[in-house]
Amino acid sequence: MGLLHNPVFFKILAYTCSGYYASMFTLRVAWGFLKNPTRRFWKVKERLTPPPCLNDPRFGVHSYIKANGLQFHYVQKGDVTKPLMVFVHGFPEFWYSWRYQLQEFYKDYWVVALDMRGYGDSDKPEGVNNYDIKYLVEDIAQFVKELGENNDIKYLVKDIAQFDKELRYQVPSGGHCPLSVTKNYDIKYLVEDIAQFVKKLSQYDKEIDGSEKELGECDKEPGEYDKELVECDNELGECDNEPGAFDKELGRDKFTLVAHDWGGVVAWRFVDTHAHMLNSYIIMDAPRIQSWMNMAVSNMQQFRKSCYTYVFFFQMPFLPELFISMHDLVSFKRLFKKTIPESSVEDEDVEAFKYTFSKPGALTAPINWYRANVLEQQIEDIKTKKDPGVPGLFLFGEKDDYLELAYLEEAKDVIKNLQTVVIEGGNHFVQQDKPEAVNKVMRDFLNKHFIDM
Repeated sequence: MGLLHNPVFFKILAYTCSGYYASMFTLRVAWGFLKNPTRRFWKVKERLTPPPCLNDPRFGVHSYIKANGLQFHYVQKGDVTKPLMVFVHGFPEFWYSWRYQLQEFYKDYWVVALDMRGYGDSDKPEGVNNYDIKYLVEDIAQFVKELGENNDIKYLVKDIAQFDKELRYQVPSGGHCPLSVTKNYDIKYLVEDIAQFVKKLSQYDKEIDGSEKELGECDKEPGEYDKELVECDNELGECDNEPGAFDKELGRDKFTLVAHDWGGVVAWRFVDTHAHMLNSYIIMDAPRIQSWMNMAVSNMQQFRKSCYTYVFFFQMPFLPELFISMHDLVSFKRLFKKTIPESSVEDEDVEAFKYTFSKPGALTAPINWYRANVLEQQIEDIKTKKDPGVPGLFLFGEKDDYLELAYLEEAKDVIKNLQTVVIEGGNHFVQQDKPEAVNKVMRDFLNKHFIDM
């Protein structure tokens, strides 16, 4: 291993680059101020009202949930009984980066686009250490867990209410309660749910007995309801689901993870540590963080791009936030519009990003992802392939200005069951820049591995 592979030397070099960029930026600011002392280049326009696109119902419903000690904002769309697909964004983005994918996949999946820790309307804990990658990985795991549990409660309440409604409908006023099956209502799933309720609710018989006052005189003995439920079950077919299998069918036990940029870096680590929670994963323009370290010290072109993307500059305090804020967050237009003139990103989309990142503290927390993780990772020498046990798709924009396409081949060398695709003409923000091409590749991959989609 060369000198650059020495962690101490690499940190010295990284901080040297950081200092160089900080000096250049300071000189640039000073020169601009001397040229035009009255121009308030650091001023960010106050934006009190979100652009209409952020509340566009085509993208889904805004929701909040408590997970891993924080409150997370997310946008969801689709049938919650369908398999779950979770979208995780990168820097500097938020849930809105997945607007095209939310519209594309909601008919086949329960799609959920998350504002990660420190982004958008999710909580932003103070302190660099709170953005260590181990917390970011656990955020996803706990978010999915809480998402499932919250919706389990909704199903429980809804099905009990529906059962009560159907039971009342079938019992004539002042008559007996035969608990017969009406052909006008398919109770197959209702019976299965009630069978689960019986196991979970120890006071089942007492509640049924108590309902006699409202439903009229009943000549059934306690426990006979269970027998009749079994008879109904026999008529409808044997239920071979084990306890908890319903959660799996609803897509809450396992899910498909879709991620980009820093979200993809976190997703790679999630695949390493929580593959048992996944049906599949799709990652875009994001190397494994260990791969980035390896490439940065062995590939001079990637090292230049790492400097160019201000990865090292972001280790400095305060200055990165000032840099991005300059001239009313003009950096966002340069990021999304300058590289590919025919990009699908519109001016209103850029304004959505400016609105989100103009809020107090909206830049420091995302930059803390860099400060907490980039220089704290170890360079590794991988000799054997890793097998996550689930299929993966790795996408890259052909014209990514920040990462080398060599990461695709590197990933195929170390990860089993991984498909790689280059999106022709796409830039780093490929899911926004070339949404139709990305969606087609995603769908082909999903159809290949999930025929019953």
